[in-house]
Amino acid sequence: PDLFAVSRIFAEARKQMTLSEYKTLTLALTSVKWKNACPEILYLDKKEVAKVVGINSDADHLSENLYRSIGDMPHHSYLRFSNKDKDLYVNGNFVRTIAFFKNKVRIKLEPDFLGLFGNLDKNYITMWSGDIFKLKSERAVKFYEVLRGNSDTRQVTQTGTVGIKFLKELYDIPKDGK
Repeated sequence: PDLFAVSRIFAEARKQMTLSEYKTLTLALTSVKWKNACPEILYLDKKEVAKVVGINSDADHLSENLYRSIGDMPHHSYLRFSNKDKDLYVNGNFVRTIAFFKNKVRIKLEPDFLGLFGNLDKNYITMWSGDIFKLKSERAVKFYEVLRGNSDTRQVTQTGTVGIKFLKELYDIPKDGK
């Protein structure tokens, strides 16, 4: 499992990605050295992507099966930022395109959003790719981001309180609804 980082702004933004898309993004971000600039184009090994998202396919159908699983990533990459972050970023899609080649998957990121993944010197969180790859739902990813964002790795034991109101906001559950 590799360590990767995202800005706190990204972690706190509302995302629409599926679990497979988030796992693919995680795999891509493990190649980014977050203290340096994030490249606009990221290449992934197609078989590694299939393994991470849980697709077991023969080589002839791998691109098609991956496309069904993560092909809508640009559309689902829409970020809605909190009011406190709207001065820094405008809502929008951070993935421009995803393409499938013989042995590679290419992800092109929007240049305006590269600061969410690179040149991070403060206000970022680190996460373990192995943790993300084991998660079973989008909600688990959201909660993992919250936990990592509120953890202090200098301490052995972490304590905190999470309220019902916070969980309802995190998961877009209506105030009075189920």
